[in-house]
Amino acid sequence: GEITQAIDKDYLTGLLLSYTSIPGKGEVVLYLNQTDLKALGAVRGTNEKRRLFDITFDPGTTKSGVISENGMACKFRVIDKLTTGTQLFGQPKTIEMPMWDGYRIDTDEGGKYFEANMIAVRGLQTANADLCAKNGMYVVSNS
Repeated sequence: GEITQAIDKDYLTGLLLSYTSIPGKGEVVLYLNQTDLKALGAVRGTNEKRRLFDITFDPGTTKSGVISENGMACKFRVIDKLTTGTQLFGQPKTIEMPMWDGYRIDTDEGGKYFEANMIAVRGLQTANADLCAKNGMYVVSNS
């Protein structure tokens, strides 16, 4: 599905309170790019002018952690390939990655690699992603 939610003081509340978790599919996660994370970090309260959202990074990284506000919290992950102004929100376990074909591993024991005292290994596998639970993940647009 799709959700329109501006990056403002109501962003986290709007996402978390409008989403219904699917039992057995794990925690909700917000996927966003670094620019959108920065925009969330810049949102200020109206009266006290302090940063509204607390962003706590996982140890040793600035690519994942928890965003919280007044007792509401959501895990996040930074995905640089997402377009600014578009996030993904929901339960990652509602997406499956089926493997349609077997896999094949080939080695090159002759030819140019053999002459250079090297072995080449190539593996091929066919995969894709599919939603396995309706309304498990949403595309969030900020416009």
